[in-house]
Amino acid sequence: MTGLHYKPLFPSKNEIRLLRVQPNADRNAEVVCTLDHAILEDGLVYHALSYTWGDLSNPHSIQVDGHDLQVTKNLHAALQTLRRSTEEVLTIWVDAICINQADLTEKSPQIPLMRNIYHYASEVAIWLGPVEDNDADDNTDLAFDALDQISRWEPDDRFYFGVLSLAKVLDRLWWKRVWTTQEVVVARNAVVYCGLRSAPWESFVKLRRVTRERAFTNAARVAFNDMRNEVLQYLQKSDFIYATDMAEAYQAGRRMQLGDLLLASGSRQAKEPHDHVYALLGIASDAASIRPDYTQPVQSVFTQALRTVVNAQPLFLDFLQLGALVERKPGLPSWYIDFAGGRKKSSIGLRDWQYLRHAISEDGLKLTVAGWRFDQIEYVGRYARDGPEAEHDLSAPCLPPMLHEWLQHIQSSPDCVHRYGDASSLLAGFYLSLTAGTDLSSGSMSYTGFGRTPKTSWHYVSSAVKQSAEAWLVATELQSRKQNSENDEVWKAEFMANFRASKLFRHCALQHLRDRAFIVTKGGFIGIAPNDACPGDVIALVLGAGTPVVLRPSEGTVGEYEWVGAAWVAGIMSGEMYEAKMQGGSKKEYFSVV
Repeated sequence: MTGLHYKPLFPSKNEIRLLRVQPNADRNAEVVCTLDHAILEDGLVYHALSYTWGDLSNPHSIQVDGHDLQVTKNLHAALQTLRRSTEEVLTIWVDAICINQADLTEKSPQIPLMRNIYHYASEVAIWLGPVEDNDADDNTDLAFDALDQISRWEPDDRFYFGVLSLAKVLDRLWWKRVWTTQEVVVARNAVVYCGLRSAPWESFVKLRRVTRERAFTNAARVAFNDMRNEVLQYLQKSDFIYATDMAEAYQAGRRMQLGDLLLASGSRQAKEPHDHVYALLGIASDAASIRPDYTQPVQSVFTQALRTVVNAQPLFLDFLQLGALVERKPGLPSWYIDFAGGRKKSSIGLRDWQYLRHAISEDGLKLTVAGWRFDQIEYVGRYARDGPEAEHDLSAPCLPPMLHEWLQHIQSSPDCVHRYGDASSLLAGFYLSLTAGTDLSSGSMSYTGFGRTPKTSWHYVSSAVKQSAEAWLVATELQSRKQNSENDEVWKAEFMANFRASKLFRHCALQHLRDRAFIVTKGGFIGIAPNDACPGDVIALVLGAGTPVVLRPSEGTVGEYEWVGAAWVAGIMSGEMYEAKMQGGSKKEYFSVV
């Protein structure tokens, strides 16, 4: 970005710069522009570019105010494609050029204006990038034809192949960028460009509705043939889901809190780590106190965001559990969330228990919470993923050895049998622990969540969970007789019936045990906890958390703990122990989490 002289802006007057791109009928001609100042207000006529900066290792040159300016290939292609071929000048706001990126004192006050920059724009041009010549599957024409067919509900025999190309379009980097959330959410008129094709943003919103409803017409079902569900499932996992859902929610006037936005955008990308917070301020309903300042250390920015969440969300500790670090980083507290990435999100729901305001120390390194010490972990069984697939993969028909070991451990424990009353109830608790109380009765995984399991369901497991789990055990026993029975048609039929019946339970158990371990407490309770839980860790009922919390006593400092994460414990997930503590007037303990 060298060679360009920026005249100072007056942020108090809402002054911005706008790039005026000269027309040229030759798409390969040099991009020639001027940079002018303007007062940002509704009625100002201009476009705003929403794009990804891209790699500067292969820069392209454009001319701005008579100076050569190096930009990325992606931005260069966008300006070449969007500029007019007639006498009309394209007036457009481009962050990388219209903000002096080298001047942090200018950049910080320009960030709060970006919401209105994209909102007031006559068109937000969403640039997904040029056609990739070296990608045979990147057929933009087929992709946008399929998008148009979905919008009109008129699929034909080219539809399936078009959706495959559309999936490539939906995998472009733009969909993964954190800033694009605000840029499209606040837009009054947005158009998506990819290569030489374009479509209104509403077409992608309609595509989202199709993937939500899985409601293709009969003609589309024929065109998809047997691959229909696979392609739809791929689209349903695409990053475009997040962008369209956020835009719909915003347009519907739903309140968006910073904490919810931070969690939802956790996997998205940003050039500067500060942007994982700053890119959301324009659409967050509770972040007015945060002012962008790129001169601050990123840890201070994240701590300020956490303070905002503390003040706005009664279940702040659940927020910590959802955004937990994959691994602790040097110099950061165990409960700290690195919004720039490296965190995992739980798929388990939450219960609205009563809460107490939490306290973060002035240096942002210590969190104080209140609650009750419930129990202590005595046994930890970890799910091993290495070794032969048939022995360690939960999708295999046989019961993995470690699960068999866990079952034997609790069945031989007098404390566990006594805790749950009898062997049958203990087995029910084991089934529910492996699935974290998930309701399988609908034929799909309906996450009832850590705190939403009915009070009696660990005693009386729903028939779907019980039948599916027991089918798994039967399939395991049949698998052990495979060598002598595989030519027996009766054996085959019985094995396949139980294998199919156990499929949902096995899949659910796999999902929950990937990042968690099976635990048994000193009091005989069973459940699951974070995979790094250890014997001696404390299970606490903490005000402000919808689940039991695993805390690790710090070495050498009495009363201080490290944050481990959420636990699911059979028999207390409907708040029985919590309510007993509250009604019994048990004195709260204050935990200092470092």
